[in-house]
Amino acid sequence: MRLTLSQTQDQPISSPAPNITVDEQLMPFMGRCPFRQYILSKPTKYEIKNWAACDAGSSYAWNLQVYTGKPDGGAPEKNQGIRVILDVTQGLRELAPQLMNTRNRPIDSSKFVFMADISLVSYVPKKGKNVVLMSTLHRDGRICGQEHQKTEIIMDYNATKGGVENVDKLVTGYSCRSRTLRWPLVIFNILT
Repeated sequence: MRLTLSQTQDQPISSPAPNITVDEQLMPFMGRCPFRQYILSKPTKYEIKNWAACDAGSSYAWNLQVYTGKPDGGAPEKNQGIRVILDVTQGLRELAPQLMNTRNRPIDSSKFVFMADISLVSYVPKKGKNVVLMSTLHRDGRICGQEHQKTEIIMDYNATKGGVENVDKLVTGYSCRSRTLRWPLVIFNILT
């Protein structure tokens, strides 16, 4: 089961800004919930996990997807990160399948795809790991970081990636939440 909260056509919401950040978000919850996560290393051990696509400038949560556990088959999901990114950015972005393959690519290498209005880069920071970014601001494959050969797109992302962290900070500092044991209220309260 996948629970996704997103903007609909009848909502009077402005278009997303150029910098959208996707990251996981953990919300403390002590009540009963079939997909509540137990994380021993956290101060609040029981949390509901979701992924959020947020505007980096305004911290507006454009799209959320709640993690509801393993798929119905019971086996762990492969390439969950890629699936989540594609799901929460649907309507905003597309990814070229050629950028997903990391086999035989050297560490710190970049692969680019340029289209009419967007640029995509696939960067390999470690063996078998792939970081894929899309930009509507950049039109070339300029390399900025000398040590790790990072592209200008990656450097700009690192400068603007705090959207989800800022939403977490705002939700914690200005929350109108009340104590509840009903998990839907916990999820929907981050939108208020």
